[in-house]
Amino acid sequence: MTANFEELLKSNLQWQSGEFQKPRFDFKRSAWKEITPWLNSQQIIALTGLRRVGKSTLLDQLQSEFFKEKDPSKTKNLMRFSFEVEDFQERLPQSTLTEILDYYFHSILNVQPAALQDKVLVVLDEIQNVANWPSVVKRYYDLCPQIKFLVSGSSALFLKEDSESLAGRIIEREISPLSFEEFLGLVGINNTGFSSSIAELFEATPRLITGELTALFEQFLLSGGFPEAATLLRDGMPLLERQHYIRDSIVKRIVSRDFRRFYGVANTLKDFELFSLLCFENGGTINVKKLANKIQYAESTLVKHLDIFEFSGLARRLKKFETKKRKVLNSKFKFYPTSPSLIMSVLGIDHLKDSLFVGHLAETYAHQRLTKLVPSLFFAQNNSGKEIDFYSDKKKFAIECKYGLFEELDLEFLTESAKSYSLNPLVITKDRWESGNLKIKAVPLMFV
Repeated sequence: MTANFEELLKSNLQWQSGEFQKPRFDFKRSAWKEITPWLNSQQIIALTGLRRVGKSTLLDQLQSEFFKEKDPSKTKNLMRFSFEVEDFQERLPQSTLTEILDYYFHSILNVQPAALQDKVLVVLDEIQNVANWPSVVKRYYDLCPQIKFLVSGSSALFLKEDSESLAGRIIEREISPLSFEEFLGLVGINNTGFSSSIAELFEATPRLITGELTALFEQFLLSGGFPEAATLLRDGMPLLERQHYIRDSIVKRIVSRDFRRFYGVANTLKDFELFSLLCFENGGTINVKKLANKIQYAESTLVKHLDIFEFSGLARRLKKFETKKRKVLNSKFKFYPTSPSLIMSVLGIDHLKDSLFVGHLAETYAHQRLTKLVPSLFFAQNNSGKEIDFYSDKKKFAIECKYGLFEELDLEFLTESAKSYSLNPLVITKDRWESGNLKIKAVPLMFV
Protein backbone atom coordinates (compact mmCIF):
# COMPACT_ATOMS: atom_id res chain seq x y z
CA MET A 1 0.00 0.00 0.00
CA THR A 2 1.70 3.21 -1.18
CA ALA A 3 -1.18 5.70 -1.14
CA ASN A 4 -1.53 8.20 1.70
CA PHE A 5 -5.25 8.06 2.46
CA GLU A 6 -4.91 10.31 5.51
CA GLU A 7 -3.47 13.05 3.27
CA LEU A 8 -6.27 12.40 0.77
CA LEU A 9 -8.89 13.07 3.46
CA LYS A 10 -7.10 16.27 4.56
CA SER A 11 -7.09 17.43 0.95
CA ASN A 12 -10.85 16.93 0.65
CA LEU A 13 -12.39 18.50 3.73
CA GLN A 14 -15.59 19.10 1.76
CA TRP A 15 -16.43 15.41 2.15
CA GLN A 16 -16.97 15.95 5.88
CA SER A 17 -18.04 19.62 6.00
CA GLY A 18 -20.53 19.42 3.13
CA GLU A 19 -19.23 22.74 1.78
CA PHE A 20 -16.94 23.51 -1.11
CA GLN A 21 -13.89 25.54 -0.17
CA LYS A 22 -13.61 28.90 -1.91
CA PRO A 23 -10.51 29.71 -3.99
CA ARG A 24 -7.83 31.53 -2.01
CA PHE A 25 -7.41 34.18 -4.71
CA ASP A 26 -10.03 35.95 -6.82
CA PHE A 27 -7.62 37.35 -9.41
CA LYS A 28 -7.68 35.29 -12.60
CA ARG A 29 -4.80 34.84 -15.04
CA SER A 30 -5.25 35.46 -18.77
CA ALA A 31 -5.18 31.67 -19.27
CA TRP A 32 -8.53 31.48 -17.47
CA LYS A 33 -10.43 32.55 -20.60
CA GLU A 34 -8.60 29.96 -22.71
CA ILE A 35 -9.33 27.08 -20.35
CA THR A 36 -12.86 27.56 -19.01
CA PRO A 37 -14.62 26.68 -22.32
CA TRP A 38 -13.17 23.16 -21.95
CA LEU A 39 -14.69 22.57 -18.51
CA ASN A 40 -17.90 21.18 -19.97
CA SER A 41 -16.13 18.74 -22.27
CA GLN A 42 -14.83 15.31 -21.26
CA GLN A 43 -11.28 16.16 -22.39
CA ILE A 44 -8.61 16.11 -19.70
CA ILE A 45 -7.30 19.62 -18.98
CA ALA A 46 -3.54 19.67 -18.30
CA LEU A 47 -1.76 22.75 -16.93
CA THR A 48 2.01 22.87 -17.33
CA GLY A 49 4.60 25.44 -16.31
CA LEU A 50 7.32 26.40 -13.88
CA ARG A 51 7.07 25.91 -10.14
CA ARG A 52 5.26 28.76 -8.35
CA VAL A 53 3.74 30.07 -11.55
CA GLY A 54 0.18 29.70 -10.24
CA LYS A 55 -1.02 26.32 -11.52
CA SER A 56 -2.47 25.17 -8.17
CA THR A 57 -4.35 28.45 -7.74
CA LEU A 58 -5.80 28.08 -11.23
CA LEU A 59 -6.89 24.53 -10.35
CA ASP A 60 -8.69 25.97 -7.28
CA GLN A 61 -10.53 28.46 -9.47
CA LEU A 62 -11.40 25.93 -12.17
CA GLN A 63 -12.84 23.41 -9.71
CA SER A 64 -14.93 26.21 -8.17
CA GLU A 65 -16.20 27.19 -11.60
CA PHE A 66 -16.98 23.55 -12.42
CA PHE A 67 -19.38 23.24 -9.45
CA LYS A 68 -20.83 26.77 -9.64
CA GLU A 69 -24.08 25.75 -11.33
CA LYS A 70 -24.28 22.27 -9.81
CA ASP A 71 -26.08 20.96 -6.72
CA PRO A 72 -24.13 22.33 -3.69
CA SER A 73 -24.77 19.07 -1.83
CA LYS A 74 -22.56 17.17 -4.28
CA THR A 75 -19.35 17.84 -2.37
CA LYS A 76 -18.27 14.22 -2.67
CA ASN A 77 -18.24 14.62 -6.44
CA LEU A 78 -14.92 16.44 -6.12
CA MET A 79 -11.64 14.68 -5.37
CA ARG A 80 -8.35 16.56 -5.22
CA PHE A 81 -4.85 15.33 -4.44
CA SER A 82 -1.31 16.68 -4.79
CA PHE A 83 1.57 14.37 -5.63
CA GLU A 84 4.28 16.79 -4.52
CA VAL A 85 7.08 14.52 -3.25
CA GLU A 86 9.89 16.73 -2.01
CA ASP A 87 11.57 13.98 0.02
CA PHE A 88 11.77 11.42 -2.77
CA GLN A 89 14.32 11.19 -5.55
CA GLU A 90 12.26 8.85 -7.71
CA ARG A 91 8.79 9.18 -9.14
CA LEU A 92 5.95 7.48 -7.29
CA PRO A 93 4.74 4.15 -8.72
CA GLN A 94 1.55 4.24 -10.76
CA SER A 95 -0.05 2.01 -8.11
CA THR A 96 -0.20 5.10 -5.85
CA LEU A 97 -2.60 6.82 -8.25
CA THR A 98 -4.59 3.63 -8.83
CA GLU A 99 -5.07 3.07 -5.07
CA ILE A 100 -6.19 6.67 -4.50
CA LEU A 101 -8.75 6.57 -7.32
CA ASP A 102 -10.03 3.15 -6.28
CA TYR A 103 -10.41 4.36 -2.70
CA TYR A 104 -12.31 7.45 -3.85
CA PHE A 105 -14.80 5.61 -6.04
CA HIS A 106 -15.32 2.57 -3.84
CA SER A 107 -15.03 4.02 -0.30
CA ILE A 108 -16.20 7.62 -0.73
CA LEU A 109 -18.71 7.44 -3.59
CA ASN A 110 -19.53 3.75 -3.07
CA VAL A 111 -19.99 3.21 -6.78
CA GLN A 112 -18.29 1.53 -9.68
CA PRO A 113 -16.89 4.22 -12.03
CA ALA A 114 -18.77 2.81 -15.02
CA ALA A 115 -22.05 3.20 -13.10
CA LEU A 116 -21.64 6.92 -12.33
CA GLN A 117 -24.73 9.01 -13.02
CA ASP A 118 -23.46 12.43 -11.95
CA LYS A 119 -20.46 14.42 -13.12
CA VAL A 120 -17.35 13.87 -10.99
CA LEU A 121 -14.27 16.11 -11.00
CA VAL A 122 -10.85 14.59 -10.23
CA VAL A 123 -8.07 17.16 -9.70
CA LEU A 124 -4.50 15.81 -9.65
CA ASP A 125 -1.77 18.34 -8.85
CA GLU A 126 1.93 17.72 -9.70
CA ILE A 127 0.97 14.59 -11.61
CA GLN A 128 4.41 14.33 -13.25
CA ASN A 129 5.65 12.81 -10.00
CA VAL A 130 3.68 9.62 -10.71
CA ALA A 131 5.24 7.16 -13.16
CA ASN A 132 3.05 6.13 -16.10
CA TRP A 133 0.12 8.19 -14.84
CA PRO A 134 -1.57 8.45 -18.29
CA SER A 135 -2.31 4.71 -18.41
CA VAL A 136 -4.29 5.01 -15.16
CA VAL A 137 -6.11 8.19 -16.17
CA LYS A 138 -6.85 6.80 -19.64
CA ARG A 139 -8.46 3.70 -18.15
CA TYR A 140 -10.90 5.78 -16.07
CA TYR A 141 -11.45 8.26 -18.91
CA ASP A 142 -12.49 5.48 -21.28
CA LEU A 143 -14.52 3.76 -18.59
CA CYS A 144 -16.93 6.60 -17.88
CA PRO A 145 -17.60 9.95 -19.65
CA GLN A 146 -18.93 11.36 -16.37
CA ILE A 147 -15.38 11.71 -14.98
CA LYS A 148 -13.61 15.00 -15.67
CA PHE A 149 -9.87 15.20 -14.99
CA LEU A 150 -7.88 18.36 -14.24
CA VAL A 151 -4.15 17.73 -13.92
CA SER A 152 -1.07 19.91 -13.50
CA GLY A 153 2.65 19.30 -13.84
CA SER A 154 5.79 21.33 -13.29
CA SER A 155 7.84 19.39 -15.81
CA ALA A 156 6.73 20.21 -19.33
CA LEU A 157 8.87 17.43 -20.82
CA PHE A 158 7.43 14.64 -18.72
CA LEU A 159 3.89 15.87 -19.04
CA LYS A 160 4.34 15.99 -22.83
CA GLU A 161 6.07 12.62 -23.12
CA ASP A 162 3.70 10.93 -20.70
CA SER A 163 0.58 12.40 -22.29
CA GLU A 164 1.31 11.21 -25.83
CA SER A 165 -0.83 8.14 -25.14
CA LEU A 166 -3.70 10.52 -24.30
CA ALA A 167 -3.77 12.11 -27.77
CA GLY A 168 -7.30 13.26 -28.54
CA ARG A 169 -8.26 13.04 -24.88
CA ILE A 170 -6.19 15.91 -23.44
CA ILE A 171 -6.03 19.69 -23.77
CA GLU A 172 -2.68 21.13 -22.65
CA ARG A 173 -2.08 24.76 -21.66
CA GLU A 174 1.23 26.18 -20.49
CA ILE A 175 0.92 28.72 -17.67
CA SER A 176 3.62 31.33 -18.21
CA PRO A 177 5.22 33.74 -15.74
CA LEU A 178 3.18 36.88 -15.18
CA SER A 179 2.75 39.57 -17.80
CA PHE A 180 2.94 43.18 -16.62
CA GLU A 181 -0.83 43.46 -17.03
CA GLU A 182 -1.34 40.46 -14.73
CA PHE A 183 1.20 41.84 -12.27
CA LEU A 184 -0.76 45.09 -12.03
CA GLY A 185 -3.95 43.15 -11.38
CA LEU A 186 -2.31 41.19 -8.57
CA VAL A 187 -1.05 44.33 -6.82
CA GLY A 188 -4.51 45.87 -7.11
CA ILE A 189 -4.14 48.28 -10.01
CA ASN A 190 -6.59 48.17 -12.90
CA ASN A 191 -5.10 49.17 -16.21
CA THR A 192 -5.94 48.86 -19.88
CA GLY A 193 -4.23 49.12 -23.24
CA PHE A 194 -2.26 45.86 -23.21
CA SER A 195 -1.94 43.63 -26.25
CA SER A 196 -3.46 40.15 -26.30
CA SER A 197 -2.60 39.43 -29.95
CA ILE A 198 -0.07 40.46 -32.58
CA ALA A 199 -2.82 42.34 -34.41
CA GLU A 200 -3.59 44.37 -31.27
CA LEU A 201 0.11 45.06 -30.76
CA PHE A 202 0.49 46.57 -34.23
CA GLU A 203 -2.72 48.56 -33.77
CA ALA A 204 -1.93 49.88 -30.26
CA THR A 205 -2.72 53.56 -29.80
CA PRO A 206 -0.67 55.98 -27.65
CA ARG A 207 -1.64 56.45 -24.03
CA LEU A 208 -0.19 58.29 -21.06
CA ILE A 209 2.69 56.66 -19.20
CA THR A 210 2.81 57.96 -15.64
CA GLY A 211 5.77 57.95 -13.29
CA GLU A 212 3.91 55.47 -11.08
CA LEU A 213 3.43 53.08 -14.00
CA THR A 214 7.11 53.32 -14.95
CA ALA A 215 8.19 52.63 -11.34
CA LEU A 216 5.88 49.62 -11.15
CA PHE A 217 7.25 48.26 -14.43
CA GLU A 218 10.78 48.48 -13.03
CA GLN A 219 9.67 46.58 -9.93
CA PHE A 220 8.04 44.03 -12.21
CA LEU A 221 11.29 43.47 -14.12
CA LEU A 222 13.24 43.12 -10.86
CA SER A 223 11.02 40.55 -9.15
CA GLY A 224 7.40 40.60 -10.31
CA GLY A 225 7.20 37.66 -12.68
CA PHE A 226 5.60 35.22 -10.23
CA PRO A 227 2.29 35.53 -8.32
CA GLU A 228 3.69 35.07 -4.81
CA ALA A 229 6.53 37.53 -5.44
CA ALA A 230 4.01 40.07 -6.74
CA THR A 231 1.86 39.74 -3.61
CA LEU A 232 4.99 40.05 -1.44
CA LEU A 233 5.72 43.36 -3.17
CA ARG A 234 2.13 44.47 -2.59
CA ASP A 235 2.51 43.60 1.10
CA GLY A 236 5.74 45.59 1.46
CA MET A 237 8.33 42.79 1.44
CA PRO A 238 11.83 44.17 0.59
CA LEU A 239 13.22 43.44 -2.88
CA LEU A 240 16.06 41.28 -1.53
CA GLU A 241 13.60 38.93 0.18
CA ARG A 242 11.43 38.72 -2.93
CA GLN A 243 14.45 37.81 -5.04
CA HIS A 244 15.57 35.21 -2.50
CA TYR A 245 12.12 33.64 -2.78
CA ILE A 246 12.38 33.37 -6.58
CA ARG A 247 15.95 32.09 -6.57
CA ASP A 248 15.49 29.52 -3.77
CA SER A 249 11.93 28.25 -4.23
CA ILE A 250 11.93 28.25 -8.02
CA VAL A 251 15.37 28.13 -9.66
CA LYS A 252 17.37 26.23 -7.03
CA ARG A 253 14.54 23.80 -6.35
CA ILE A 254 14.11 22.99 -10.03
CA VAL A 255 17.85 22.58 -10.61
CA SER A 256 18.68 20.70 -7.41
CA ARG A 257 15.62 18.44 -7.24
CA ASP A 258 13.83 18.18 -10.58
CA PHE A 259 17.03 17.92 -12.61
CA ARG A 260 18.15 15.04 -10.42
CA ARG A 261 14.78 13.30 -10.24
CA PHE A 262 13.65 13.60 -13.85
CA TYR A 263 16.82 14.00 -15.87
CA GLY A 264 19.42 12.08 -13.85
CA VAL A 265 21.74 15.08 -13.38
CA ALA A 266 24.33 14.33 -10.69
CA ASN A 267 26.19 17.65 -10.37
CA THR A 268 23.36 20.16 -10.03
CA LEU A 269 25.71 22.83 -8.64
CA LYS A 270 27.34 23.06 -12.05
CA ASP A 271 23.94 23.48 -13.69
CA PHE A 272 23.11 26.36 -11.35
CA GLU A 273 26.43 27.92 -12.43
CA LEU A 274 25.48 27.34 -16.07
CA PHE A 275 22.08 28.95 -15.60
CA SER A 276 23.75 31.94 -13.92
CA LEU A 277 25.94 32.34 -17.02
CA LEU A 278 22.87 32.14 -19.26
CA CYS A 279 21.21 34.82 -17.14
CA PHE A 280 24.25 37.09 -17.39
CA GLU A 281 24.45 36.65 -21.16
CA ASN A 282 20.69 36.50 -21.78
CA GLY A 283 19.69 37.19 -25.35
CA GLY A 284 23.18 36.56 -26.74
CA THR A 285 23.88 34.04 -29.48
CA ILE A 286 25.10 30.80 -27.90
CA ASN A 287 28.62 29.72 -28.86
CA VAL A 288 28.47 26.08 -27.77
CA LYS A 289 32.23 25.52 -27.92
CA LYS A 290 33.14 28.58 -25.82
CA LEU A 291 30.39 27.99 -23.29
CA ALA A 292 31.34 24.31 -22.96
CA ASN A 293 34.93 25.29 -22.22
CA LYS A 294 33.84 27.87 -19.66
CA ILE A 295 31.59 25.44 -17.80
CA GLN A 296 33.94 22.47 -18.40
CA TYR A 297 31.39 20.29 -20.16
CA ALA A 298 31.85 18.33 -23.37
CA GLU A 299 29.98 20.07 -26.17
CA SER A 300 27.47 17.22 -26.45
CA THR A 301 26.92 17.35 -22.68
CA LEU A 302 26.34 21.10 -22.78
CA VAL A 303 23.73 20.75 -25.53
CA LYS A 304 21.97 18.07 -23.44
CA HIS A 305 21.90 20.37 -20.41
CA LEU A 306 20.64 23.30 -22.44
CA ASP A 307 17.83 21.00 -23.56
CA ILE A 308 17.05 20.29 -19.91
CA PHE A 309 16.79 23.99 -19.11
CA GLU A 310 14.31 24.35 -21.94
CA PHE A 311 12.34 21.22 -21.04
CA SER A 312 12.09 22.35 -17.41
CA GLY A 313 10.67 25.71 -18.44
CA LEU A 314 13.53 27.82 -17.05
CA ALA A 315 14.64 29.07 -20.47
CA ARG A 316 13.63 29.07 -24.12
CA ARG A 317 15.62 28.86 -27.36
CA LEU A 318 15.15 31.39 -30.12
CA LYS A 319 16.51 29.99 -33.37
CA LYS A 320 17.93 31.91 -36.28
CA PHE A 321 15.61 31.94 -39.28
CA GLU A 322 16.88 29.81 -42.15
CA THR A 323 15.33 29.55 -45.60
CA LYS A 324 16.79 26.09 -46.22
CA LYS A 325 15.37 23.31 -44.05
CA ARG A 326 18.66 21.41 -43.87
CA LYS A 327 20.23 24.38 -42.10
CA VAL A 328 17.54 24.62 -39.42
CA LEU A 329 18.89 21.74 -37.31
CA ASN A 330 22.33 23.34 -37.06
CA SER A 331 21.22 26.97 -37.02
CA LYS A 332 22.42 29.49 -34.45
CA PHE A 333 20.23 30.08 -31.42
CA LYS A 334 19.81 32.37 -28.45
CA PHE A 335 18.71 31.43 -24.96
CA TYR A 336 16.26 33.53 -22.97
CA PRO A 337 15.26 32.80 -19.35
CA THR A 338 11.46 32.68 -19.24
CA SER A 339 11.12 35.75 -17.02
CA PRO A 340 13.32 38.79 -16.27
CA SER A 341 12.66 38.07 -12.59
CA LEU A 342 14.66 34.84 -12.86
CA ILE A 343 17.66 36.77 -14.20
CA MET A 344 17.62 39.49 -11.58
CA SER A 345 17.05 37.05 -8.72
CA VAL A 346 19.78 34.61 -9.75
CA LEU A 347 22.30 37.41 -10.32
CA GLY A 348 21.17 39.34 -7.23
CA ILE A 349 20.87 42.66 -9.08
CA ASP A 350 18.67 45.22 -7.32
CA HIS A 351 18.75 48.11 -9.80
CA LEU A 352 18.27 48.95 -13.48
CA LYS A 353 21.20 51.32 -13.96
CA ASP A 354 23.40 49.46 -16.46
CA SER A 355 21.83 50.54 -19.77
CA LEU A 356 23.36 47.70 -21.83
CA PHE A 357 22.26 45.01 -19.39
CA VAL A 358 18.79 46.56 -19.03
CA GLY A 359 18.46 46.44 -22.82
CA HIS A 360 19.07 42.68 -22.74
CA LEU A 361 16.66 42.33 -19.81
CA ALA A 362 13.97 44.19 -21.76
CA GLU A 363 14.59 41.92 -24.73
CA THR A 364 14.00 38.92 -22.46
CA TYR A 365 10.58 40.23 -21.47
CA ALA A 366 9.79 41.07 -25.10
CA HIS A 367 10.67 37.46 -25.96
CA GLN A 368 8.43 36.18 -23.14
CA ARG A 369 5.45 38.14 -24.44
CA LEU A 370 6.00 37.68 -28.17
CA THR A 371 6.40 33.90 -27.94
CA LYS A 372 3.08 33.86 -26.08
CA LEU A 373 1.44 35.80 -28.92
CA VAL A 374 3.27 34.02 -31.78
CA PRO A 375 4.62 30.52 -31.02
CA SER A 376 6.68 30.33 -34.25
CA LEU A 377 9.28 33.05 -33.74
CA PHE A 378 12.90 33.51 -34.88
CA PHE A 379 15.66 36.07 -34.95
CA ALA A 380 17.07 37.10 -38.32
CA GLN A 381 20.70 37.75 -39.23
CA ASN A 382 22.37 38.66 -42.51
CA ASN A 383 25.85 37.69 -43.70
CA SER A 384 27.32 40.85 -42.16
CA GLY A 385 26.03 39.92 -38.71
CA LYS A 386 23.25 42.52 -38.58
CA GLU A 387 20.22 41.25 -36.68
CA ILE A 388 16.51 41.66 -36.27
CA ASP A 389 15.55 40.66 -32.73
CA PHE A 390 12.24 38.96 -33.52
CA TYR A 391 10.99 37.78 -36.89
CA SER A 392 8.03 35.76 -38.16
CA ASP A 393 7.93 34.58 -41.74
CA LYS A 394 4.33 33.36 -41.30
CA LYS A 395 2.96 36.57 -39.75
CA LYS A 396 5.25 38.73 -41.91
CA PHE A 397 6.61 41.02 -39.21
CA ALA A 398 10.01 42.19 -37.98
CA ILE A 399 10.48 43.62 -34.48
CA GLU A 400 13.41 45.41 -32.87
CA CYS A 401 13.65 45.95 -29.10
CA LYS A 402 15.30 49.35 -28.40
CA TYR A 403 14.74 49.96 -24.71
CA GLY A 404 17.37 52.66 -24.35
CA LEU A 405 18.19 55.65 -26.52
CA PHE A 406 18.32 54.92 -30.23
CA GLU A 407 18.74 56.77 -33.49
CA GLU A 408 17.31 56.23 -36.97
CA LEU A 409 20.60 54.62 -38.02
CA ASP A 410 19.99 51.88 -35.43
CA LEU A 411 16.86 50.86 -37.35
CA GLU A 412 18.47 50.80 -40.77
CA PHE A 413 18.54 47.00 -41.10
CA LEU A 414 14.94 46.78 -39.86
CA THR A 415 13.68 49.27 -42.44
CA GLU A 416 15.69 47.70 -45.27
CA SER A 417 14.43 44.21 -44.43
CA ALA A 418 10.85 45.40 -44.10
CA LYS A 419 11.01 47.01 -47.53
CA SER A 420 12.80 44.11 -49.23
CA TYR A 421 10.58 41.33 -47.86
CA SER A 422 7.26 43.21 -47.42
CA LEU A 423 7.35 42.90 -43.62
CA ASN A 424 5.41 44.88 -41.07
CA PRO A 425 8.06 46.59 -38.88
CA LEU A 426 7.74 47.48 -35.19
CA VAL A 427 10.03 49.00 -32.56
CA ILE A 428 9.60 48.12 -28.89
CA THR A 429 10.76 51.05 -26.76
CA LYS A 430 10.97 52.11 -23.13
CA ASP A 431 8.36 54.85 -23.24
CA ARG A 432 8.12 56.14 -26.80
CA TRP A 433 5.13 55.75 -29.11
CA GLU A 434 7.06 56.98 -32.14
CA SER A 435 10.34 56.08 -33.83
CA GLY A 436 11.26 59.42 -35.37
CA ASN A 437 11.12 60.39 -39.03
CA LEU A 438 11.10 56.75 -40.17
CA LYS A 439 7.42 56.49 -39.24
CA ILE A 440 7.82 52.93 -37.96
CA LYS A 441 5.23 51.80 -35.46
CA ALA A 442 6.57 52.01 -31.89
CA VAL A 443 5.09 50.54 -28.69
CA PRO A 444 6.48 50.79 -25.13
CA LEU A 445 7.52 47.39 -23.78
CA MET A 446 5.13 47.53 -20.81
CA PHE A 447 2.16 47.39 -23.22
CA VAL A 448 3.38 44.42 -25.26
